[in-house]
Amino acid sequence: MQYELGVPRSQYINVEFATSKFNASSISALSSLVFILFLASMMIPRGRGGGMGMMSRVMGLESKTVEIVKNTGVTFKDVAGIDEAKQEIMEFIDFLKNGDKYAALGAKLPKGAILSGPPGTGKTLLAKAAAGEANVPFLSISGSDFVELFVGMGAKRVRELFAEARKNAPCIVFIDEIDAVGKKRNEGFSGSNDEREQTLNQILIEMDGFKPRDGITIFAGTNRLDVLDPALLRAGRFDRHITVDKPDLEGRKQISKIYLSKVVLDGDTDEMAQKLAEMTPGYTGADINNIVNEAAIIAIRNKHEKVQLTDLISAVDRVLCGMEKKHNLMTPEEKRRIAYHEAGHAMIGWFSDHVDPMLKVTIVPRSNGALGFTQSLPKEIPLYSQEELSEMVVQLMGGRAAEKLFCGSMTTGASDDLNKATKLVYGMVAGYGFNDTVGPVNYQQSEEGFQKPEATGRDIDNEARAVLKKSMEKALAMLEENRERMEKVAELLLEKETITSVDMEEICGPRRGRKPSGYSQIVRDVQKNEAKKKEKKKMEEEEKKKEKEGGGEEKKEEEEKKEELKEEKKRSFGERVCFRCSHLRRDCGYASSRFIVEVGAEHRIFLSFRFQNHISRVLLKVIFLKSSHLLFFSSCRYESIQKRGTEREYVSYKPGDIIHGFRCVNVRPVPELNLTAFQFVHERTGADYVHLDCADTDNTFSVTFRTPCENDTGVSHILEHTTLCGSEKYPVHDPFMKMRKRSLQTFMNAMTFDDHTSYPVSSTIPRDLANLMDVYCDATFFPLLRLADFQQEGWRFEENEIKGVVFNEMKNYQSDQTRALFNAASSAFLKGTNYQFVSGGVPASIPRLRYEDLLEFHRTHYHPSNCLLYTYGDIHPSHHMRFLDSQLLQRFKKEQKSKSIHVSTVQSAVLDASERSEFTAPPNADPNAQGWHYLRIVPTNLTTESEDTLKLQLLSMLLFRGQSSPFYKSMIESKKAQLFNPIQGYMAFSKNSFFGIGGSEIPLDVTEKEFEEMIQKTLEDVLRDGFEERRINGLLNELELSMRQKVTRAKCSLCLLCVEFGLSLMQGVATAWTHNADPTFCLLLKDQLQEMKEKGVNNVMKEMIRKYLLPANNRGVKTVIVKPDAHYFDKIVIVLRMNKA
Repeated sequence: MQYELGVPRSQYINVEFATSKFNASSISALSSLVFILFLASMMIPRGRGGGMGMMSRVMGLESKTVEIVKNTGVTFKDVAGIDEAKQEIMEFIDFLKNGDKYAALGAKLPKGAILSGPPGTGKTLLAKAAAGEANVPFLSISGSDFVELFVGMGAKRVRELFAEARKNAPCIVFIDEIDAVGKKRNEGFSGSNDEREQTLNQILIEMDGFKPRDGITIFAGTNRLDVLDPALLRAGRFDRHITVDKPDLEGRKQISKIYLSKVVLDGDTDEMAQKLAEMTPGYTGADINNIVNEAAIIAIRNKHEKVQLTDLISAVDRVLCGMEKKHNLMTPEEKRRIAYHEAGHAMIGWFSDHVDPMLKVTIVPRSNGALGFTQSLPKEIPLYSQEELSEMVVQLMGGRAAEKLFCGSMTTGASDDLNKATKLVYGMVAGYGFNDTVGPVNYQQSEEGFQKPEATGRDIDNEARAVLKKSMEKALAMLEENRERMEKVAELLLEKETITSVDMEEICGPRRGRKPSGYSQIVRDVQKNEAKKKEKKKMEEEEKKKEKEGGGEEKKEEEEKKEELKEEKKRSFGERVCFRCSHLRRDCGYASSRFIVEVGAEHRIFLSFRFQNHISRVLLKVIFLKSSHLLFFSSCRYESIQKRGTEREYVSYKPGDIIHGFRCVNVRPVPELNLTAFQFVHERTGADYVHLDCADTDNTFSVTFRTPCENDTGVSHILEHTTLCGSEKYPVHDPFMKMRKRSLQTFMNAMTFDDHTSYPVSSTIPRDLANLMDVYCDATFFPLLRLADFQQEGWRFEENEIKGVVFNEMKNYQSDQTRALFNAASSAFLKGTNYQFVSGGVPASIPRLRYEDLLEFHRTHYHPSNCLLYTYGDIHPSHHMRFLDSQLLQRFKKEQKSKSIHVSTVQSAVLDASERSEFTAPPNADPNAQGWHYLRIVPTNLTTESEDTLKLQLLSMLLFRGQSSPFYKSMIESKKAQLFNPIQGYMAFSKNSFFGIGGSEIPLDVTEKEFEEMIQKTLEDVLRDGFEERRINGLLNELELSMRQKVTRAKCSLCLLCVEFGLSLMQGVATAWTHNADPTFCLLLKDQLQEMKEKGVNNVMKEMIRKYLLPANNRGVKTVIVKPDAHYFDKIVIVLRMNKA
């Protein structure tokens, strides 16, 4: 194998395989024993649910639980290089040890601390050491273990974590990578279930729920402090923010001593630690640990009895750039060009005053793709002046300049240098304020990029180009001035392949700038040791040569005996026939035997044993088939799908065709999306089915139900949670979690919207999608809906408190200003309809929901006659229809068809009336930044089939998007409001669409009349002047590009989740279907855009403003005023207390 990989013989790793002493009969006997023991364990009574519990353990499906360590065995002696952080942690430890001392003075134990810093700096180790020093239990879990796509699982694990903490108090709880669950919450409007936010809300509730006297201290680790939610960081939760930064020189020395003491060294530990610290500026403790481990591996490879200094140097290079690839074939011309390229970097750096000093230059290719590299010694503190950055750019251009000067042409080898140089230059010009033309303005700091005028962008580009051109010219001049030395350096590189600063000093003289003095001495020591080794090796080779001349015959006989012994072992293992290729085992190197044992009618167990080479490997696969309920499915023949993508079997149905009980009612090609939309109706039940046929191998399935609200109890939201707590075929508590662990799904979730509920899933594997479809369909149509699950997911009384997953989630949502604004808009414009209610539920109303109401809602709404089945991708719809008809829809009788559910619309009298409404909202977090909110709602009353829908969407983008938009200038720049109102632009989430214009956090000195006059004037100005053609063309190009290119990970505008392309299309299809419109019309955009272009986009936009935004006498216009109420939360508390009473 090492020969095939091209590893030089001198670097071979000696691998000895342990040979099995069992013959075939022994293995068969052992396997039979394993099987008998397994059956015996299955027959032991396990109480209720025992069989399923056994299955979970065998298949590895148990939920991740918190790790509890009574004694970590780690103390501060094991932590080095972060002394300041240790001092801050000591206060927590002293409090846990001597709590009475602090209590006497009235001091309280801080609830927790955030340990922030780069990866690998020792945050986890520090938390363990704190528990070890305080001699208290250590409970740890990763933030990613909380994050689940399924309803309530993350929040459940949070509750379990804090329950364990209370049992083990006093203790330390450590949540690693808390940014996975603690990111800033999004401002979504729908009632959709964002599991991450739900989990974060539960963490906040739990942290507020325990008191200092409980003795629970929470540490959390993150390397992204800036993305954490402010509610998590405030005092009273994580009181301390402790920075765990990269170690300095002394810190690296202490860390090196700890890790070097664990390996056998060829030298003094302190001396080696000092040298390793000097070689690793900017490295973390984890990096140093990795280097020491790599050095030990390299020492074994080089057959050293102890780890030497050369092994440490090689390990640093290995970690930095990957393994050497000396066997990589290069032509002499290519090698010469690389040598001059790297020599160019080295020469520029050597004759520059401010560039980091060079350590080594090599032209040995590395496994990371580098054909050579120049290694420098960076500063301990990364603070650079303008002169330093300018010289660094010149050095980066040195390789390109050397190629042009000495090789006559340039190659692509300088692409990485150009990329780094460009980033540095743009940082100097647009980030650090080092350019007089652009000025001291930072355009690079914000996450989305600070908006700048187009002229400024051109200035930045021109200035960056000028700096790069000047740097290239300077590099050429420096190399031309030192041509003779440059050629000597390149020739030495060709000869030795790696040179150091010592070699450079011999050719070019002492360096003028900062010198790597410590490293230079390390290099000299290594060179002396290498010279001694070469001399010793030469003597050993001479001795071996003498021995070989006299003992060649004996060695040959010994090798022949070894070969015979190998063949004998192969024969003794048996000549088993390989079931894959029908060759003898010794011919194919692989063999497998498989047998099936059937035990009773209840269970079947499939066992598969595979044997490879001399090593017997036993792979035990246990698949439970209980009654007819499959965990691995084979009923739908998805395994027959062989051709995928563009080679798939194309769908050729036409209206009127009947396939597996589904009648085709419409076929619509959508060339702009490279797909064809097919609409079907199931004749027996009336279920609607839409399939989007395309070459995308990432297939999507979803089932959607119309679930309009009739009150604020959140019944549709609670039902979405509860359906996922077990079904008839899969009576486990969380079948989705179990499927997720063994599934290759690319998306998996459930979402509650204002008028419908969707259960989507995606996978690239046809068989996997079939499995997931079976679980989804059984969970939605045949859920268990147990009372205990309703109380867990919905609401319940517990210790005189109302609790429940949905209740807690919506209690936190109620404190969000954006949701308060959204509810106000719905109450003002959509009163008398289903949309005036909150689909997620209002905490004051959720306790009014009864268990019987939940069952009735499922009976009337979760029926095939009220559902939309949707598939997308390259799997032929006949496979889906066969499965849906035979496994799902045949279970419903025709007479069971339920009454169709319809979504209500606004009455004409309400629609035409002009009204003004006032509401209250939570106050702003900043008491000095209070302001009121204004929203003008203009009814449009369009369906998704209307051609005006796309026009109004484009108008929304032109009016509000970007800093050059009209309303940004008139509203935000003029300080009439701090932000746009979140209910802004064309809103089509409800059956009655509308257009919103408004602002948030409006200063108190701005009157309502002034704000309305500003809106009127802005619309009139646009009506007179139109929009800039540049902005129109840019937005049209963006829309057309989005149609031509399949975006595999889009962001849903409603639930703010990153979704698959098939799912993003599903949301538009499901919304149109819910509103009784053509579900495929929303896919057709190309013709509508072309029509707008022909009429003139400006003319069309002006027509839309006249028709909808400036109605005569303001007919139907609703004005919504929302003012912050300082007692908003007090009123909520009063209502909740009344419910409890």
